[in-house]
Amino acid sequence: MGKTDDHVSLEFRTTPDALIDPVPAFRFKTWTVRTVARLPVPKTPFGLDLTGTEATDADMKGLEMLESLSALDLAFTTLTDVGLKNLSGLKCLTVLNLFATKVTDVGLKELASLNSLRTLDLRVLDITDVGLKELAGMRSLQCLDLADTRVTDTGVKELKQALPNCWIRD
Repeated sequence: MGKTDDHVSLEFRTTPDALIDPVPAFRFKTWTVRTVARLPVPKTPFGLDLTGTEATDADMKGLEMLESLSALDLAFTTLTDVGLKNLSGLKCLTVLNLFATKVTDVGLKELASLNSLRTLDLRVLDITDVGLKELAGMRSLQCLDLADTRVTDTGVKELKQALPNCWIRD
């Protein structure tokens, strides 16, 4: 772990499935709309961990300036489908954690433009087979977690056929 204060720490993290190399990651304990404007803009890949913060859909708009952002953890935030629209410009994003957010089938359509995405965590979302169809074209996906969602065995089977190189947990 790197430097720490009351609001942010700098860590080196990797995904549990080790699909990406460790990258420096900023982990926030608190979050305000002004936080993004104060972030340094690294030129090398880095991660941003907003788990459990009060990050909102509006805050996601400011992330588009972070062109080297490769990992984004939004677990346990109030993010909705509206906020996902603002992530479409993150072309270097390889890891996205949406665990226990307010994202639905409608929002999954917004993920289709993330061509570099390799790991996607959708656990505990109100998503169904309808939303899975939006993910079928994401050929770069290598790891997808669908645990505790409303997807069916049939929907998962169809997605596995569309994405044969992706490990899917349901």
